Amino acid sequence: YEADDDSYELDRHIGFNVHVNDIAIMDNPNQIDAPSKAEIHAKFLIDLSDTLSMKLYDMVDHQSYLKEREFVHRELSEQTFSRVVGWTVTEAIALMTIAIGQIMYLRKFFESRRYL
Repeated sequence: YEADDDSYELDRHIGFNVHVNDIAIMDNPNQIDAPSKAEIHAKFLIDLSDTLSMKLYDMVDHQSYLKEREFVHRELSEQTFSRVVGWTVTEAIALMTIAIGQIMYLRKFFESRRYL
């Protein structure tokens, strides 16, 4: 929070995550031999494990992003709470001071004076 020349600015950081997968490199297009069933199954398992690995990485990355986001929002929430509590305590002290002052003033005002 900065105040310059009766203008108020709030510093906030807004961000987002973007994940781009690598482009798959094609095998040799001049290959003439047809792959066997075992090669097809092995390629399928390799692709499946690559996909699983990529999704696991995305999940870990997303969870770390959420932890960081939670930390930032928690700090903001605690900072706001401490400001509210501080302002409330200040108001309570001011109110008690004014109330005591009014009581003392009214006592003096209605006090009967004795003159010798």
